[in-house]
Amino acid sequence: MAGLRWLLFAGLALGLGGVVGARITDSARAVRASLPPVPAWFRLGAAGGLAAVLGLAALLVADAGASALLSATSGRVVLVEAAGFAAGLGLAVTRWRGWAWAPLLAVPVAEGIRSHAEQAAAGWGGLATGVHLAAAALWVGALVHVVRAGVAWRAQRPALVWAVTSYARWAAWLFAVVAATGVVSALILVPLPALTTTTYGRTLLVKLGLVAAAAAAALAAQWWLRRGPDTIPGVARATRVETGLLTAVLAVTAVLVSTPPARDAPYVLAPPPPVGVVLPLATLAGQVGVAVAASDGQLVVRLSTPRRGDYYTAGETPWYELAATVVPGGAGARELRLRGCGEGCFVAPVIWITGENLLNLRVQARGWPGGTVGLVVAWPVVPAPERLVRAVEAMDTAGEIIVYEAVTSDTSTPWPEPTLLHLTGAAFVATEPYSSGVAPQVVAVRADTTRARLALGFPAEGRYVELVLDGHDCIVEETLADAKHLTRRRFVYPDEQ
Repeated sequence: MAGLRWLLFAGLALGLGGVVGARITDSARAVRASLPPVPAWFRLGAAGGLAAVLGLAALLVADAGASALLSATSGRVVLVEAAGFAAGLGLAVTRWRGWAWAPLLAVPVAEGIRSHAEQAAAGWGGLATGVHLAAAALWVGALVHVVRAGVAWRAQRPALVWAVTSYARWAAWLFAVVAATGVVSALILVPLPALTTTTYGRTLLVKLGLVAAAAAAALAAQWWLRRGPDTIPGVARATRVETGLLTAVLAVTAVLVSTPPARDAPYVLAPPPPVGVVLPLATLAGQVGVAVAASDGQLVVRLSTPRRGDYYTAGETPWYELAATVVPGGAGARELRLRGCGEGCFVAPVIWITGENLLNLRVQARGWPGGTVGLVVAWPVVPAPERLVRAVEAMDTAGEIIVYEAVTSDTSTPWPEPTLLHLTGAAFVATEPYSSGVAPQVVAVRADTTRARLALGFPAEGRYVELVLDGHDCIVEETLADAKHLTRRRFVYPDEQ
């Protein structure tokens, strides 16, 4: 994937930066028409970028299915980038070829939306990434074009000085933008201790070193240039070094965007503490565990996947993607602004209306089936520990019961047929996590004269239970979710029939 990312960024640089480089060389040829033309490599860059995007789309489809192209943020980003490169190629062969660069601006915008910085700081994190990428592409692409002009005009030293001087003015401003936006993104993503202790932090240090070396090479070229036209060989060497270093910067950037950010390391702060009572909910989306903590003004979602292999060795760090909307009381859907709060953790501000709020979550995890799930957040909720005690007491005295139980570890496949169980209420409740009548989180979600719904949370264990009680506090329905399984049970009391 990093190779395809490098090709995408290189294509963007040749496309956008080539336009700037062409302006520089065209201004020189306007003064001396005898100079050989240096055509921009716009079509080559746009074609390479389009090929890279199509390769990324193929990887996404192979990993998460064709539906991910429309349902996942990464899929929609790929489609936008493909449209940008394709539109640029199309305009390049029409009379509007002078505007062929404009559709390519969609690429840094889309990359900003999917970036790690956007996940950590919605809005301005993505803006910083998009501007950073656009400035870097202009810098690299313009330099490549000027180097090509230097080869073509090596016998025309005044023209070469003109081109290098004009490029230097552009490069100074572009370097300032790249440095400023890079610092902003680093502050968002990398706590200081993580610079040397995480893969993302160490890779970022390598990138910073390469950028600093490229800036030093650019300054060296300027120093040679001020010494007079006889120093052109020194200028050429410094410029070639700068080109090589900036090409390496693109490669490291491709690795960075494919690496889990340092903000997902243990140094990241936990999500803000909940305000008031917490409503715990959970389910499975495909094979991805989804745990929700809804509190006053806040939603926290934690995603998890089953662990593969040996539990005593470090496992592969999963990659998660989440999009969420809420439909309050049948009104229009509102997209939530999620930000990361650790590995598989997302937090968003949300105002719950009184009544039922439908929460829709689109979940993706690399290597695991995901999907879209809906949860009802009934608001407000109230603590109900005494109701759980009464439910356990009622089950202890219920006598013989019949339980219809269905268990799945993958909701993307059909549910199995229920299993019929005959046992006593006391025997059943003794196996449940709430058998003592106590749970860390117990809230009443809905209560009326005949039915009540309790939501129980055991966050430290990663287990969540929803109980539906009848008027005698006996359990009539139960849904139990953990990281690997989703269990549904229905209860029949023969003595009451």
